[in-house]
Amino acid sequence: MTSSTLRGVACAVLVIVATGAKAQKTQNARFRHLSVETGLSHEVVTTILQDSEGLLWFGTQDGLNRYNGYDITVFSHDPQDPTSLSNSRIWALFEDSRGNMWIGTDGGGLNRYRPTTGDFERLVTNPSNPADLSNDRIRVIHEDRQGKLWIGTDGGGLNQLAPDTRRVIRFAHDPSDPASLSDDRVRSIAEDASGQLWIGTDGGGLTRIAAETGLMTPFAHHPDDPDSLIDNGVTALYKDADDFLWVGTVNSGLDRFDPRTERFAHVRHNPDDRTSLSSNAITAVTGDRFGSLWVGTFRGGLNRFNPDTEEFVHYQHDPESPASLSEDRVMALH
Repeated sequence: MTSSTLRGVACAVLVIVATGAKAQKTQNARFRHLSVETGLSHEVVTTILQDSEGLLWFGTQDGLNRYNGYDITVFSHDPQDPTSLSNSRIWALFEDSRGNMWIGTDGGGLNRYRPTTGDFERLVTNPSNPADLSNDRIRVIHEDRQGKLWIGTDGGGLNQLAPDTRRVIRFAHDPSDPASLSDDRVRSIAEDASGQLWIGTDGGGLTRIAAETGLMTPFAHHPDDPDSLIDNGVTALYKDADDFLWVGTVNSGLDRFDPRTERFAHVRHNPDDRTSLSSNAITAVTGDRFGSLWVGTFRGGLNRFNPDTEEFVHYQHDPESPASLSEDRVMALH
């Protein structure tokens, strides 16, 4: 397999504007930019959500932005208002099956947006109550098929939240237990066709949680096994239509996990191959309805992977083209 590029959006929210069903050439892709000049609250965008009403939400390092296609509404923390956003640094956005929108912040815990009043309900840590969140730095939110929310934290492990009762069950790394969570710094969560959860961590590789038993199985990099996970720093997860799990890593490229063989195939940047991945520092991975895989990188821009040709097309910032990608650090994709 070959490689290509895609990494963070640090200077603007970028929307890919398709001119046809399948634009195959790089020059056919044009980007429209939303920036601070057009109303965005901050130039660093960390997460993107489109809700069930069709509105786009952008989490930034200074505020939550709602975009209706014309105007941007900004929600920020107000220390005088306990119903405001608990923290203006946003890391995660998620809408659950009940229509609730959840916001994960960097230090302010979890927020639930109340659309009827336009304010927020806060869920934060409480050292005296183990049924509350384990950590207020929320990196990822996922809902399983039973309707339970899984909250990945930065240093506090994994939390399972029952939305009706707001009670939390905590899962943490235990060095003495190989069947525990592999690391307490959770970066990504995905669910496969059988209902198993996959937890990507920053340093501990992957943890698989069995749907029926809750048994945790680690998957880590082993230098003597070329078919193992390529890097224990996992930044992004995406399950495709064929049930392959794509694993983005912090410095070592992209892995494709085959659940039938439980082996990892490695996709890396090759400086001698222009159709390879543009960078090995992966920030985001998602797919589209045509079967293409989109990969964001830290400084290599955006990549589109064609599974039929196993080649990548690169989309990068061009100072001479105002319709190019605005920045080569890609933080989020939707």
